[in-house]
Amino acid sequence: MGERPNVSRHAGSLDDDRMRTAPAPLSRWEFHLPVAFILASLIALFVFPILIHSQIDRLRRVIETRIDPARHTLAALQVTFAREGTAIRTYLLTRSPDTYRLYQQLRAQDARQLANLEALALAGLDTVIHRQIRQLRDRATAWHAVHEMILQGPMTPGRAQNVLPPSQHLFENVMTATQTLETELERRVHVVVTQIEAAERLGAILTVGLALMAFVAALTALRIQQRLRSLTRDLHRRAREEKALRRAAEALSTPRTIDDVLVEIASSALLATGADGAFVERIDPATNTLRIVSAAGEYAPLLHGEGPLAGSYTERALAAGRPIRLRKLGRAEHGLPAEVVERCDGCDIVAVPLSAAGEAFGALYVLRLAGRRPFDRSEIARVGIFGNLASLAFRNARALSESEAARHDLERVMESRARLIRGFSHDLKNPLGAADGFLELLETGVKGELNPEQREGLARSRHSIHTALDLIRELVELARAEAGEIRLAVAPLDVRDLVRTITDEYRAQAEAADLDLVAETEETLPIVSSDRTRVAQILGNLISNALKYTPAGGRVTVRARRATTGPPGVRPEGAAEGWVRIDVSDTGPGIPEEQQASIFEEFTRFAPDISQGAGLGLPISRRLARALHGEVTVESEVGRGSTFTLWLPVTMKEERAEAA
Repeated sequence: MGERPNVSRHAGSLDDDRMRTAPAPLSRWEFHLPVAFILASLIALFVFPILIHSQIDRLRRVIETRIDPARHTLAALQVTFAREGTAIRTYLLTRSPDTYRLYQQLRAQDARQLANLEALALAGLDTVIHRQIRQLRDRATAWHAVHEMILQGPMTPGRAQNVLPPSQHLFENVMTATQTLETELERRVHVVVTQIEAAERLGAILTVGLALMAFVAALTALRIQQRLRSLTRDLHRRAREEKALRRAAEALSTPRTIDDVLVEIASSALLATGADGAFVERIDPATNTLRIVSAAGEYAPLLHGEGPLAGSYTERALAAGRPIRLRKLGRAEHGLPAEVVERCDGCDIVAVPLSAAGEAFGALYVLRLAGRRPFDRSEIARVGIFGNLASLAFRNARALSESEAARHDLERVMESRARLIRGFSHDLKNPLGAADGFLELLETGVKGELNPEQREGLARSRHSIHTALDLIRELVELARAEAGEIRLAVAPLDVRDLVRTITDEYRAQAEAADLDLVAETEETLPIVSSDRTRVAQILGNLISNALKYTPAGGRVTVRARRATTGPPGVRPEGAAEGWVRIDVSDTGPGIPEEQQASIFEEFTRFAPDISQGAGLGLPISRRLARALHGEVTVESEVGRGSTFTLWLPVTMKEERAEAA
C-alpha cells in the first residue's frame, strides 16, 4: 500500500451537535407576537366600535328611559301640587263639595306620580336623586297631614286664618324640594351628555388608531408571508431528507438482521444527502478485516469486498469517535476500497464510526463527486444520525439475540423443573398412598384391636401423610401453572351462588375455630364468564388462609360486588363491561406493608408458627386468577386485619385453552 495522506491535512473531525447550517426557522416570539398583533388588530377593529356604540347607547337609554321620564313626572307633580294647594284654600273659603272632590282627585294623582318617580329612581337613578325623592315624599306627607286636620273639624273664619299660614309654609317646602330634585336631574342630564361626548371622542380616536393598527398588521402579515415562503422551500428539502430517516427507522422497527438494516441505512443516507454513493464497512472480529455489507448509488463499491482494518479510515473514524471528512483524495489513497479510489478522484467523503455499547463494528461512508458542492454541516449531521440508527440496530439485534437465548434457557429450565416435579410427585404419591391405605387397615383392627394411644399415633401418621399428599398436589399445580398447562372451562358463572356455596363449605371449620364466617353479595351482581372450578379453588385458598390466621372470636367476611375499575395496572382483554371483585376480609393480625409483595412468592408464609401449609396457596391462586384474565391483590394494616381480593372481568372469551 502507498503512502497515506496526513490526517491533519486530509481528514477533519466534526462534532454532530454543531453541524447545523440550515436557515433558522421562525422563533416562537417571531411568529407568535406578529400573529397575536394581527389577531388583536382584527379583534379591536370589530370589538372596540361595538363597545363604544354600546356605551353610548347605554348612556342614551339612561336619559331616555330614566332621567327624561323622571323630569316629566316631576313637572306634572309640581302642577298637581299647585292645583292641590289652590283647591284646599278654595275649599276652606267656600266649603264646596265639588272643590272637595277635586282635592281628593288631586291627592290620588300626586300619590301616583310620587310612586312613579320612586320607581324610576329605584330602576337606575343614583342614590342622591333617590334620597331627594324620599325627602319630597316626606314633605308632601307633612303637608297632607295639615290638610287632613283641616278637613276633619268644622272650619270657622278664625280657625281658617290660623291653619292657612302653616299650610302655606309646608307647601313652599314641598315646592322647594321639587325644584331641588329638578336641579339634580338637570345636573344628571349634563353628566350623562358629557359622558356621551367623551365616548364619541374616544371612538374617533380609536378609529384612527385602529386604522393605523390595520396598516401595521397588513405589513406584518406581508413580512410573515415572505418568511414563510422561505421556510416552506426549506421544509420541502427537509421533507425529502426526513423521508429517508423514516425509511431507516422503519427498518429498525421490523425484525431484520443487522446486515439487512445496514442495507436500508446506506440507501437512506444516499437519499437524505443527495450523495453519489454510500456504503457500510463492517468489522469481522474473527479475522480483524473489513467487509462491505451494504452499498447504494452509482459510485459505491461492490458488495462483499474485503480489506484490512489496520490503517483504514474506518479505524481512524472509530479512533476519533466522531465523523471525519476526507477531501481531494488522490489515487494514492489506499485506505478506501479500490473502486472508490479509482473512480472517485477528488470526491468529498464523510466517514461515520459505528459502535454500540463500547463495541465497534464498522463505519458508514457517503461520497459526492468533485464537480458538485461539498457536504455542508447539516448534511454531515444527518449522516451522523444514520450512523446512530445503525448503532441502535446493532444494539437491538444483539439484545434480541441475547433475549432469545435467555428465553430458550428459561424455557428449558422451567420444563426441566416441571418434569422433575411431575416425576417426583408420581414416585412419592404411590408409596404414600399405599402407606395411608395400610394405616387405614390398621385403624379398622385387621391386625388386632388397638388401644387409644395406638389409635392416636395412627391418626397422626395418616395426617402427616395427607399433608405430604396435599403438598405434592400443590407442587404439581404450581408446576402446571408455570408451564402454562392450566386448562380453562369458561362458562357463565353465578358469583352469588358460588360465594354462598364456598362459604357454607367452610362454615363448620369456622365454627370449630370460634369464628364468625359471613357472606355478603349484591343483589344486582352480573353473571360473569369464567371457570367455576378455578374460581372456587381460589376462593377456597383465600377463605382457608383467613380462617387460619384469624384468632378465636374474630370475623371473616366474604363480600362480592361489582366494580367499574379493575385492579391497578391490569387491563385484561374482555373487561369492557366492568369487573366483579370478591373480597375476603378478616380481623387477623394484619401483614406489614414491606411483606405484602413477598407473600405471593412460593414457599413464603407470613406466620410459620400459626400455619401448617407450604406457602403455595397464594402463588397458585394468583397464577390461576391471571389465567382467568383477573388478579389477586391484598390490602392490609397491622393490627386491623387483611383483605384479599379476587378480581374477575365480567366478560371473557369462552375457550378451553392452556393458560399463558
